[in-house]
Amino acid sequence: MSYTPRSSEHFSELIQAGLDANAATTSTSLDIQDDAKVAFSVVAATGTHATHVVTLQCSLDDSAWQDTSSTVTGVGVVDNISITTRYVRLKVTTNEGGTSTIDIIIQGK
Repeated sequence: MSYTPRSSEHFSELIQAGLDANAATTSTSLDIQDDAKVAFSVVAATGTHATHVVTLQCSLDDSAWQDTSSTVTGVGVVDNISITTRYVRLKVTTNEGGTSTIDIIIQGK
C-alpha cells in the first residue's frame, strides 16, 4: 500500500493505492488545516467492488475518530462536503467479502 500526501495554499490531497476492501481498514489521515470543503473518491483496483462501504471519518486531534454521513458503496465520488475538523480519513466500514483492493483520493479545498 502506498500513499502520496500533497498540499498547496489552495488544497490538501492524499492519494493512497492498494487499500484492502475486505477488512475494517483505514486510510492514512489527511490534515486539511483551514480547508472548509472535502471531496473523496474510491476507485476499483483489484477484485470485485459491489458491496463494500467506505465512510469519511473526521477528527480534531488525529486520534479520536467519528464517522460522518458521507459514504460510497462500491466505487464513486463524493464532492463538496462542508466540514469543520482538522483531520479526515476513509474507513472501509462494510467489507467486500472477496479479495479486492481500492485506491482512494481525499481532497481538502
